[in-house]
Amino acid sequence: MFKSMQWKIVLIYSLLTLLSMQFLGAYLIQAVEKYYLNNYLANMEIRGRLLAGFLERYLLAEKDAENISVLINEFSAQSGTDIMVLDSYGRVVADSRRASFMQGRRIFQDEVSRALTGSKGEAIRILPDTNVRQKYMALPVKAGENVLGVLYLTDSLEEADATIRQVQIIFMTGAMLVLVITMLLGFILARTITHPIQEVTAKAAQMAKGDFNQQIEVKSQDEIGQLGNMFNHLTRRLRNTLKEISAEKDKIEAILNYMTDGVVAVNEAGAIVHLNPAASEMVGSDFFNLFPRQGLLALLEKEGQETREITLKKSSYRFIKAQLVTFRASQEDLRGILVVLQDLTKEKELNRRQEEFVANVSHELKTPLTTVKSYVETLLDGAMDEPQTRKNFLQVVEGETERMVRLVRDLLVLSRLDYRQLTWHMKEEDLGELLREVAREFRFKYPLPALSLELEQPLLLRLTFDRDKVKQVVSNILSNAYKFTPPEGEIALKGFAVEEEVTVIVRDTGVGLPVAEKSRAFERFYRIDKARSRHSGGSGLGLAIARQLVEAHGGEIWLESTLGKGTTVSFTLPRDLAVEGGVGA
Repeated sequence: MFKSMQWKIVLIYSLLTLLSMQFLGAYLIQAVEKYYLNNYLANMEIRGRLLAGFLERYLLAEKDAENISVLINEFSAQSGTDIMVLDSYGRVVADSRRASFMQGRRIFQDEVSRALTGSKGEAIRILPDTNVRQKYMALPVKAGENVLGVLYLTDSLEEADATIRQVQIIFMTGAMLVLVITMLLGFILARTITHPIQEVTAKAAQMAKGDFNQQIEVKSQDEIGQLGNMFNHLTRRLRNTLKEISAEKDKIEAILNYMTDGVVAVNEAGAIVHLNPAASEMVGSDFFNLFPRQGLLALLEKEGQETREITLKKSSYRFIKAQLVTFRASQEDLRGILVVLQDLTKEKELNRRQEEFVANVSHELKTPLTTVKSYVETLLDGAMDEPQTRKNFLQVVEGETERMVRLVRDLLVLSRLDYRQLTWHMKEEDLGELLREVAREFRFKYPLPALSLELEQPLLLRLTFDRDKVKQVVSNILSNAYKFTPPEGEIALKGFAVEEEVTVIVRDTGVGLPVAEKSRAFERFYRIDKARSRHSGGSGLGLAIARQLVEAHGGEIWLESTLGKGTTVSFTLPRDLAVEGGVGA
């Protein structure tokens, strides 16, 4: 119970009051006792000296014991004091108690001896039988400087002591009443102090559980009221601060979760404390195989940083750049290591493709240029004079030049698609009519193999598209089909509509593609082995251009192929188009 501040205040307040009352009571009782005894003794002395004046003449003459007895008996009856008269030798002359055995006996008390010398003698003794205090006073009876005898007074202090005890009882009763009132007032005072503190404690406990919508009702403007106001202010500040921290935390978590770089935080014990999705996708459970704990802890001791490049070999190679740096929670508290992982695979693949692109373009241009150069040199060396040879050579030069023109044109188309610089002419057209037109042109250009055209639901093949761009897509796909299909083979062109999109399929019975190369069919400059084709290989850009044109229309294109059995290329076009790069007139 006394662990409570309220009861401690009541106890301390009561003890202080009790201690004060004890000191005050002791002082007052002692003062009352002293005052009462002094008055009592003063009266006793006055009566005694008056009686001593009357006894002087009796002791001066013949020591008239009878008259002395009458006199002291009257005084004793009036005052209630026992009186003895002693001569100059300390012998009893008369006694108010009429004790005949005391007659003539000598009294040897200190106070009597003092009175015989001419001074007043006093003493207080406790009677062993009754345990009552007795006051003894011995007064000299003088005639000038001569001591004639001693007046010895004896009186009980029982009445005085009873009066003092009564005063003590009254004081103790009052003190207890004051103490009870003090405890009650102390309880009320402590309650006014501890109740707001208890309320603050309860509200703080609710805040510790996560409820920060706590407010204290302020009922005064004293220190307790100021405490309540400050608590309410603290609550509001804490709530706002936590909202800001939560918002920042959500922002940082969103950044970490959706950033492409991997982030791994390792604490001073070498355990992972944070791993964002990008890092999990990059390294996952292999993190400590790539970054051993001992190496991390050694870096932590050095408080340094380093950069590494690592290569992962799973289904394919993956190149990752890792930056390791120590971080602190404060100036004195070193917390761990931050590892930032950057996936360089696409960058390296892009560099590889750029190098491959340059090499392919150089190769594609080098071959016709070399042919043209050699034929021109031959013509200049004298072959020009032979008409048939000149004609054949010029036809070869024309063919190679046309090949280079096609290559440059295709490269320009791809470049404009990459940078979205093509102009689009979007109109509502009949895709079925376009497919029939392309089929007629290819039947005329390539008599073999046989080309069939099948259109399902021709009335539903109307949609908005760029006629020239879609015609180029279909022509590129059909051109590849003719190049890689033997004379006895077949090619089918099919178009049909399904709900909100139109599908075009080109199927051939040509040489097909190996499984490992199907994923590369839409790469730039990719060409199947020329030994499998009955025609010279093209530039390898036809399907790459077709894919970008289809995707720019919001469609999809894909390829299915079986080696030795043929290839099927399909693409879809949506009826509601949102063309990338804008629409031109």
